[in-house]
Parts: sequence; C-alpha cells; structure tokens
Amino acid sequence: MNLEKCVAALDIGTYSCKAAIYCARDRNLYSASRGYGLLFPRPGYVEQDPGTWFRAAIDAFSDALRKVPGAADKIAAISISGTNGLVMVDEQGEPVHNAVMFSDRRSERQAADLARRYGTLIEEIAGNRPAPGSFSLPIINWFREEQPELWQKVRTILVPAGYVIMKLTGRRTIDTSRASMTLFFDQGKRRWSEELRAWEGIPGEVLPQLLEPWDVAGEVTPEAARLLGIKPGVPVLAGCVDTVAACVGMGNIAPGRATLMLGTTGRVVLTIDSARFDGRFINQCHALPGLWICTGAMSSSGGSLKWFVDSFGRLEQALEGQVGVSSYQLVDMAAARSPAGSRGVIYLPYLSGERSPPWNSRARGVFFGLSDGSTYSDVARSVMEGVAFSFKDNLMTIEQATGTFASGLMMGGGGARSRLWRQILADVLERPIEIPEVLEAETLGSIALAGHASHLWGSMDEAVHDLVKVSDTVLPDTRNSDVYRRQFRVFKDLYAALVPVFEEAAG
Repeated sequence: MNLEKCVAALDIGTYSCKAAIYCARDRNLYSASRGYGLLFPRPGYVEQDPGTWFRAAIDAFSDALRKVPGAADKIAAISISGTNGLVMVDEQGEPVHNAVMFSDRRSERQAADLARRYGTLIEEIAGNRPAPGSFSLPIINWFREEQPELWQKVRTILVPAGYVIMKLTGRRTIDTSRASMTLFFDQGKRRWSEELRAWEGIPGEVLPQLLEPWDVAGEVTPEAARLLGIKPGVPVLAGCVDTVAACVGMGNIAPGRATLMLGTTGRVVLTIDSARFDGRFINQCHALPGLWICTGAMSSSGGSLKWFVDSFGRLEQALEGQVGVSSYQLVDMAAARSPAGSRGVIYLPYLSGERSPPWNSRARGVFFGLSDGSTYSDVARSVMEGVAFSFKDNLMTIEQATGTFASGLMMGGGGARSRLWRQILADVLERPIEIPEVLEAETLGSIALAGHASHLWGSMDEAVHDLVKVSDTVLPDTRNSDVYRRQFRVFKDLYAALVPVFEEAAG
C-alpha cells in the first residue's frame, strides 16, 4: 500500500451531497456534506435543479479536503455514486429541464402503456418492469409526448452522478448499475439493448458512453481542479448507483449477502450471481463482474419519521436547542416509552405510494388501531414499526423469489443511529443485524472502488476487509418477535383490504 496516496468519493444523494477522503497513511476517513432540496412544481412532480448537485459537490469536497492537510496533491482517484433520476442536457451540456427524480409520478400513463404493449418482454431483457419515476424510459416518453419541443433540444440523457462526472471531466458517461434503470439496457449481457432501443425509437446519439463502475470515465479538468482545490488530471471513475455503492461499503460483495439501508428511502438488497430477475424488485448490475443486486425499494422509510417529526414534533423541535438533543432523538425517546406493538397502532408507510413489492403509486400512509388509550408515544413507535414491517415484507418476498436465504444482514443509513429502530428491525425480522462503524456506506463503497482502481488495494475483497468494520450486533428479542409476528399479518391484511379504497380515492 502506497502510504502517500489518498482517494476520494462523492455521493449525490436525494437531499445532500456527501464527500469523503481516505488517506492511506492514517487509514482515516474525512467527510463533509452540503444539503439541498427537492422541487415540487405540480402534484406528483418531483424535480431537482442539477446545478445544486455540482455546487454542493464542490463545497462538500472542499470542506473535506480542508480536514486533511497536504492531501490536495495526493488524491489518486475519485469515485462518484448517486441517487436515481433523469437529467437531459443539450449540446453544451446544459440541462434543458430540471432533473426528474425517482419519486416523480408524471409518467404513470407512459409506464402503463409500456407494460400493456410489451407485457413481460421489457422485464425479460432489461431486468425491470416499467414504473414511473424509477426508470428512464417512461419519463423520456412523457417528454416526447408532452413537451416535444424540449425533447428536440436533448443531446444526452444522464443521471445525477453522471451529470457531476460531466462537469468534472467533460465526458458524458453512465455505468452499468445506473444503465440498469433505463429499461433499454440488457442486464444479462451488460450492454445497451438494440432491440428495446429500436422498438422505442431511442436514438443512439443521446446515450452516454457505457462503462463499468471500475472504469475511468475521464480526468478532472483544469477548471474543475481549481474549484475542487486539487491538481488537474486526477482520474474520475464511472462509479455506481448509491445502492450498489452502499452494498460495497457494507461488505455485500458475494452471492447471498444482504444489506438493509434505512435512509430517507429504504432498501433491502440481496446479491445474486445469476441474471434471473423478478420484476417486483429493482434489479441492477453490481460493482463487481458477474454479480447483480436484487433490491426491495421503499419510498418513505426514514422519510416517514421525518414527516412525523416535521408534522407532529413541534415540541421536540422547540426543545432541541435547549437540551442539546436533536428532535429525532427526542421522538425516539418518546417512542421507547411505548411497548412492542405500540398498543395495537399500526402504520402503513406509503406516504407517496410504494415501490417494492406492491408497486402501487396510489397507496397512501395510514394509521390503524387508534383508540382512546393511544398515546403520542404509541403513534411515534408505530411509525418505526410500520417501516420495519415493510422491510420484512420485502425481505421475505425476495427470499421466496430467489430461493435464497439472506445471510449476514448489515444495516446502514441514518436510521441505524437509532438503537430503538435497529432493535425493532431485528425483532421484526427475527434475525441478528450487524451495524457498521460507518453508517453512510455509499461514500465508503466508492472509496473502495477508487482505492482498488488506483492500486491502493490489490482487490475489492482486500479493500472491503480494510474498510468495513462492525461496531455492534443487534440480537432479536423473541418476546417482541412474537408480538410482531401477529402484527405483521394485520399489516399485510390491512394493505390488501385498502387497495380498492386507494384506487377509489385516487379517482
């Protein structure tokens, strides 16, 4: 290992950009972040200004770099991960429209039309079934139908991390894990699908260069180097989608390994070594050759708790400055005063519809079982438990679909900071859960990729062995598991009973 080397990572998240720098000499990770917001121009529309990603990336990277004296000339590589979204740019690389993010619902009709016309054919080739927001093709078709004059200006389609890579290197690229979300990419062969492109009239010239996550996308330009505060010419890797990066950052790089990610959205991820996919889940190429991931993706996991705190935690928000404890920690303490099962209160965490496994954009959040004995603590705990039930729903369905028992569960994301929430998850899932030292695993996974590409480590196994450490193992409490087993059945029955009501309410 070259002790003079440093490697860096950027993660373009939903609400913030995280930067990290790893120095071989002290084996330390130096991090920083910058936040930004989503835009909601119309009901069902979820957008983001691509310029905020690049500005946040520059600021976060500069903040991290200041924590590491002398690192500016030692950065050997940068790897970039990011959330899912579609940004379309013109000849000059300028966005022709705000980015359309994964929770956007404007293209429901286009997704349904694709499913009607092709049946399971798209799923068989692309590994995923049409759905609004999460996949590029329905959004592209929406723009072609609704704003054809804007579509005429498009020269390249990109994703959030790809846009930042373009700003850093001048190159327009996409990696295989992100291409997996377009619906015109052949996952089994890891190449663009000529059949799907031809059927849908997707011109080859609008496609970015396809690379594997470990490939170099380009080098940092002099202008970008000046903004970052590093030397020009540093290699920038194609990187991977945030879910894949988080898998690497939690040691999930072998078939049968599984991870739980409890951030704003929730994800249950199982690594597989065969390109056989189930359309109830999001399927993507892994950051290692010959591997794929099968992901149960939930729209409002940590987002459910954020909504609860923002809407009902006014007292906690007022107190946090006085007591030196965050409003989330105060709500966590309130939830801990309620017993397992929240005295019968059950929460469906479908605030903005749901992706896996039901793929129902019309589902909505529900509190069930409230009585005159219900307390604030019960309702707060039920939010955590409802999210845990959704995790279980996905995990059980993935295991049944793949015939694989998910082993070595490791949990990351901001929600893992809550001791109560991770205990609830262990009790609901009825299996041990490991907690890594670094919870924001996306940047750690990108550090592993950058380090391997720059020969800081000889293999990805070696990189993961050095970087991924377990800080705690949470064992399930069988007494609580008995309660949750019964409530999970009610959770499932409640959703099934409400499906026609969701449909009727949506008109």
